[in-house]
Amino acid sequence: MDEATIHPLDDAIETSQSLARQRYRLSHASLPVKKQESGVYDVGAYAVGGILVIGRTPDDRDRQKSLELFRHDLKSVLIVTYDELLAKL
Repeated sequence: MDEATIHPLDDAIETSQSLARQRYRLSHASLPVKKQESGVYDVGAYAVGGILVIGRTPDDRDRQKSLELFRHDLKSVLIVTYDELLAKL
């Protein structure tokens, strides 16, 4: 990793880890309970994804690079900033 790469904020890392735990709980703990409660058993959860909306798009080139490296390193989590979300409206 070069010196210009800035590490993502600890909050973003912790949040993505929390999202991973929630995805796991949904597919391994919550779904069997929901099946039992509803009486519908022919459903399943496969490749549960997640969306994480975080702060603003960095203006600094090095911080933007770090964000891109971080967001594309996560397999099943889409990370968008509020600015990007607003631009899509």
